[in-house]
Amino acid sequence: MKQLYRFLIVLFAVFFFYSCQKEDEYVPVSSISLDQKELTVAIGKTVTIVATVNPSNSSAKRVLWSSSNPAIAKVDDGLVTGISEGHATIHAKIGRFEKTCAVTVYKGASSVSDLDVFFSKDNRVITATGGSEDIVFETDKDWSISISPEDDPWLAVTPSHGRAGKTKITVTSSLNSERSSRIGVITVRCGQEDYSFNIKQRANVYYKYKGSSGTVTNAVTVTYSGLSFSRLYTVMPVPQTCFYQDITDFTGTGTVHGCKNNGNKYLVNDASYIPSGGDAISETFHVQVYGVSVDFSLIDDIPEFNKESELCREYLKDEEKEYVTPSNPFIIDYSNELWEASDGLVDYARRCYEWTAQYFTYGNAYGGLTPVSTLLDKKIADCDDMCSVYISLLRAKGIPSRHLSLIQPLISDFHTIAEFYLPGYGWIPVDPTYKNGNPKGNYFGVYPGNSIAMDYSINSIIDDPSSPQGSGGYKINGLHTYEYYIVLSSPGTNLDFQRKLSKFN
Repeated sequence: MKQLYRFLIVLFAVFFFYSCQKEDEYVPVSSISLDQKELTVAIGKTVTIVATVNPSNSSAKRVLWSSSNPAIAKVDDGLVTGISEGHATIHAKIGRFEKTCAVTVYKGASSVSDLDVFFSKDNRVITATGGSEDIVFETDKDWSISISPEDDPWLAVTPSHGRAGKTKITVTSSLNSERSSRIGVITVRCGQEDYSFNIKQRANVYYKYKGSSGTVTNAVTVTYSGLSFSRLYTVMPVPQTCFYQDITDFTGTGTVHGCKNNGNKYLVNDASYIPSGGDAISETFHVQVYGVSVDFSLIDDIPEFNKESELCREYLKDEEKEYVTPSNPFIIDYSNELWEASDGLVDYARRCYEWTAQYFTYGNAYGGLTPVSTLLDKKIADCDDMCSVYISLLRAKGIPSRHLSLIQPLISDFHTIAEFYLPGYGWIPVDPTYKNGNPKGNYFGVYPGNSIAMDYSINSIIDDPSSPQGSGGYKINGLHTYEYYIVLSSPGTNLDFQRKLSKFN
């Protein structure tokens, strides 16, 4: 029995020794490989290199990573990070085996910040009403753009690809007809890097209906006696198709010119002779007017303004001759008081509209634009002037706003309202003058379906190098329905200009 026990003990010891010897057997490395031999990475971005050690059951496991120039590219367990422009070599070593990967670090899209501003989630440009905007950006690599979802093409970018360097692209969005927002994604691929931007087009807050339509003639007749002139230079704003109207079949006596400092257009009739009782200038066109009302309950969020945009530069400034003065001390005081009582941008715009309507007594009709300081002192204003004060209050708080002059064929009159810009949604019409005449009425976010929009922004510069004011163009003095410049050959009496405005025919 003792011999049997000895035999079992010896047998167990031999088995244990053999098992330990198998477990501790060393398996040498035969090779190492990398999944990439060369790669590019943008500054601040990372790329992973995967190392494979053969055989898979080799005893050595740890790969030692290093960079030939950590100031260009650093590596941590295969994760390569671009630090600065240039070239570096990444080394992966295990035992006596080593592999390398050549790395090029580039700047990526050098003006991606420009794209980020434009394609930001705040969506300062893609409004509910749609439209087109241009942006210039620069890349170090060839680039391409894709848009999703592809089955709902409300968003477009042209061109869709380009070479390295400075490029201008046009982003176009269609009107959002829904009462809810929608999301698109624009992906810019530059080199091996993708930059994705979520685009939010907010809900359509505008209710439009067909208003008046027909053919309208807008003309100015000149009568005189006992005088002659060598030059009569008459200008009149030209209505354009816009959100409020469709214009077709336009004809006019004279030449249509654009403006150097805004999007207005003007008809110019430069004549050496017009018989007394004749039209100094005349335009005829067909128009379909749309009435508009804004449903403010559909506004779910309002993005911030891009203060560097052309919109803000144009519609936040003081106007010439103090016609719009957000820097006026009294405007600043009033705006601060109204702002403190307001619950956000829209509420502030509404409070300014109500305050302006209550502050003034209507008067000085057809007297032209008056400096804001005089208006605040006299407390008498017509439609142009009430809008000037209202716009000054809004601009004082960084809200882009402007005049919009109208003609009203049904009553043969002209009128001025204001608009303020609501980022993410568009221009909002406001009429403090009608509120002044009818305190119980609602003219905030309402555009009448019987008026024709003619021009906006005061002090337009007509791009006409042959104008009597010189090659720099003809400068308009405020808002108006027409203006003239006359050179008399002999003085006389009874020079008179009368505006004629037909109804919708």
